Amino acid sequence: MTETDTKKTEEAEAPAAPQLKVSTFIAPAAMMGLRYFNIDLTIYLQELRIAFAVMVVFKFIMIGIMYMLSQSKEDKTKITVTEKGFDGIDKTKEQTVNEYDSAAIIKSVGSSLFGLCITCGIHYKW
Repeated sequence: MTETDTKKTEEAEAPAAPQLKVSTFIAPAAMMGLRYFNIDLTIYLQELRIAFAVMVVFKFIMIGIMYMLSQSKEDKTKITVTEKGFDGIDKTKEQTVNEYDSAAIIKSVGSSLFGLCITCGIHYKW
């Protein structure tokens, strides 16, 4: 293979451009619509806080139910899991289905708590 063939191959394997989703624009469009029509949501602030708290509690209840369901099954089937590390190297490890489910649920709890902390911090700040 010549040097020009190598360059052409590298150029051909360039990553695809990120795709835009419609759901990305829903929240900003709603906020702009509220501002355009002068709709004041501060009169519903207490109800919005209660609705947010109820949804957060509901989410953690559902995560707890998923954890209990995954732990109730005694599935000892081994699976091979490939994870991408921070350094970009794929790491392969073998786990049981229960171990994989537990790790996924713990990751979900962590990301949910992080999002909750960010949301509460922004709300408290403003």
